[in-house]
Amino acid sequence: MNETEMLRQLARRARLENPPRVDAADAVMRRIRSAPAGQAYSPHAMLRPLMWVAACSALVAVVLVPAALNSWQDWLYPLAGVADSGLGF
Repeated sequence: MNETEMLRQLARRARLENPPRVDAADAVMRRIRSAPAGQAYSPHAMLRPLMWVAACSALVAVVLVPAALNSWQDWLYPLAGVADSGLGF
């Protein structure tokens, strides 16, 4: 029996099996209802790490934007540095 035939036979057997029925809703609701009031869902607690990431990203952007604009200006007008150097342009 080669590998392909063995895989086909396993697939046929797998199609005959029924998956077990799982209902976890009751257990989940019981756990939610039994949780203390302090452990309830708090969107602020979940978003706090993202707020720090956003604040750090904004700080980096504030620092880098002037440098980026300066580089952009140099790229748009490459001879501006020559004109400012006093070579007579």
